[in-house]
Amino acid sequence: MSVKVVVALGALVMQAGAVSAVAAPAATTGCRVPDGPTAVLVEMVYSNGWGTSERLVIFRSGRVWTSWPPMFPGGYTPRLPCSKIAPVYDALERARFATLRREYVPDGWPFPDAPSASITYLGRTVTVGPDIRYPGVDAPQRFVRAFELVSRVFSAYHP
Repeated sequence: MSVKVVVALGALVMQAGAVSAVAAPAATTGCRVPDGPTAVLVEMVYSNGWGTSERLVIFRSGRVWTSWPPMFPGGYTPRLPCSKIAPVYDALERARFATLRREYVPDGWPFPDAPSASITYLGRTVTVGPDIRYPGVDAPQRFVRAFELVSRVFSAYHP
């Protein structure tokens, strides 16, 4: 069953814990973040390895949705300022997502109960496990920078 929630950015569909933008009009940020095919700029999902996942969605407008309801009932947070969203966008563009592998994990992955994180940008998901700096992950520096910037936003909303 789908639950449709209408927000200023367009329509969101929440189904089985997932958030995706559909038929969303292009949003204007006032930053250097151009309009795109969806209102979503980037999504990060962190899995703790025990079956629990937390999500953070950054919209092109700077609005943020999080699955961490104790801090933000309803999931929406204050809008990110341009000083925070523009560097994230720039790093995502410089990472050249289309050229990245689908996952950066050490040999022998998956480890039992190991955490992982994934970032979805422009429809492409890249997974890192168990951590971007873990020996053997060997992600390119251009992706590490984007991952760390999105992770900082994630950490700000997921204590």
